[in-house]
Amino acid sequence: MVKAKDTKCIAWVCGTLLLGGASPAWSDQAAVKSPSSARTQSAAGADGAPQNVSSAPESLGAKPRSGRNSKTKKAKPRAVTHDGWRIDQAHSKVEFEVGHLGEHFPVSGRFREIRLRGARVDRGDITRSSIDIVVPLQGLTTDHAKRDKHLLSRDFFDAESYPTMAFRSTSVAKGARGTLKVCGKLTIRGTSKKQCFVGPWKELAYPNGKRGIAFAAKGSLGRLDFKIGSGFMASFIAKNVSFRIVLKLIQTSDSAAAGASERDGARGNKTKARSSG
Repeated sequence: MVKAKDTKCIAWVCGTLLLGGASPAWSDQAAVKSPSSARTQSAAGADGAPQNVSSAPESLGAKPRSGRNSKTKKAKPRAVTHDGWRIDQAHSKVEFEVGHLGEHFPVSGRFREIRLRGARVDRGDITRSSIDIVVPLQGLTTDHAKRDKHLLSRDFFDAESYPTMAFRSTSVAKGARGTLKVCGKLTIRGTSKKQCFVGPWKELAYPNGKRGIAFAAKGSLGRLDFKIGSGFMASFIAKNVSFRIVLKLIQTSDSAAAGASERDGARGNKTKARSSG
C-alpha cells in the first residue's frame, strides 16, 4: 500500500512539473528540437531584463529571407570592340631586344597579346584620332622558360604587382613621308612617363569589305626610367631597350554601317542645300 506521505510526495512532483515547467536542461533541448518554442518563449531573463532571443536556424535549402542576395548576377563578358574598332591580333605585335654582356650579344623577346581599351580613328583628319592599349606581361616570352620567369619577378617587371603595361595617347601629328608621331603616357611597373612613337601608317581595305588602319614604330627607351632590373646585374644588361611595334586595327561592321549612314546623311544635306539655293 502507498502511504499518505508517499502520496503527498508524488503529488508535489507532478504539480512542480505541470506548474513550474521542466528543468532548464530539458527546456534547452526542446528549444532546439522545436523552432516554434524559440519564437514564443519569454524575452525576459532570469533577472527580469529583456533578452535578445534568436529564432532557430533555418533548414538547409530554405530560401533566404532577403531577395537582394538570393541571386548572384553574372558578370557581362567584356566587349572585344571599342568605338567600332578591334585589334587584328594575328598581325599586331610588340617585340623588344636588349644587350646582354655587351650590345653584340642581345636577348630578344615579344609579348603575345595586345588589348584595346579604347580607340578613335578619324579618317578625315587622322590627327584627331586616339588609342588606348594595354599589354599583359604574362604574355612575355624570350623562348626560355626560366628566363621568362625571372623577367616577370620583382627583379624586373614585378608582374604580380603590375600585371600590365599601358599606353594612352595624348596627341597625334603627321610627319614627313607618310609617318605619324603618336605621343602619350607609357606606364610600366607603376611608373608613367611621356613616350612618343614615330613610324609609317596607312589605311587598309580588306577583301571582305571591312576597313582598317595600320601603324608601325621603332625606337628605344631606358629601362631604368621604369625601374626594370635596376638592382640586378646592371652592368651586364644594356640600359636601353630597343622595341618594334606593329598595330593593326579593323573596323567592325557596326562602325562601318554608322560611318556609311553619316556619309549618306552628309550627302543628303548637301543635296538639300543645293536644291534650296
